[in-house]
Amino acid sequence: MRSEKINWKLLLSITALVILVLRLDQVLALLKTFWGAISSLVFGAMLAFVINLIMRPIEDFLSKSHSKFILKSKRALALLLSLVIVILLLAALVWLVVPSLIEAGEVMVKVLPGYFSETETFFKKLFADNPQIVAYIETMHIDWEQVVKNFVHFTTTGVSNMLGSAVGMVGTVVTSIVNLIIVIIFAIYVLLDKQRFVRLYHRACNLWLKPETEQKITRALYIIYDSFSSFICGQCLEALILGSTCALGMFILKLPYPLMIGTLVGVINIIPM
Repeated sequence: MRSEKINWKLLLSITALVILVLRLDQVLALLKTFWGAISSLVFGAMLAFVINLIMRPIEDFLSKSHSKFILKSKRALALLLSLVIVILLLAALVWLVVPSLIEAGEVMVKVLPGYFSETETFFKKLFADNPQIVAYIETMHIDWEQVVKNFVHFTTTGVSNMLGSAVGMVGTVVTSIVNLIIVIIFAIYVLLDKQRFVRLYHRACNLWLKPETEQKITRALYIIYDSFSSFICGQCLEALILGSTCALGMFILKLPYPLMIGTLVGVINIIPM
């Protein structure tokens, strides 16, 4: 009798599934450890993808130059200009939002006691036909200004306590800073030498995959790249239009803090993405 051929792929799949079911906790712990090891590189690649959306048109523009120096160092110059643009955008957001938020908070601290007092007077008038409720409201004697001051004091004290307890979290803070530095460095490395990663991809495909399979995967990757690029650019453009329209409308209606509100509306619109 001729022996049947063993389906090694099916056997390995069943074995992996059995191990996954019987050792689920250990597998999850192993995956968590693995993710902790590569997460900085993954986030670095994501950051490189986003920055490349700014860098690519700059590099194409520099390619049209007749200067040998620019042509030789066009990628480094494009990356430098892209990073400068990103830093300027972040600085502009902070400059537009933070001072206005501080000013708005100071104004709220000043006007909220008056609003609370007006609310108390409104309820007294509303229940004028019921003297028992009015008498109860009058006996409350709420000092709204002191309530607001206590709330502000509690908030600042809470922040101080959090900052004080942060001394015990130095390790976590240092780890986060180191991971952020790794993310930025890896993103810069990928952007400066992105052609090498493309060549490594094609070399790996030539070693392990059939030409037809490589073509299908390459086509799928191009579609994914174009889709995500268009999506991110479209979301940023939508946020810019929405924030500008909101700020312009508030300018026309003479409402306070139009730049801050418009900027926040635009930024918040990107958060779900």
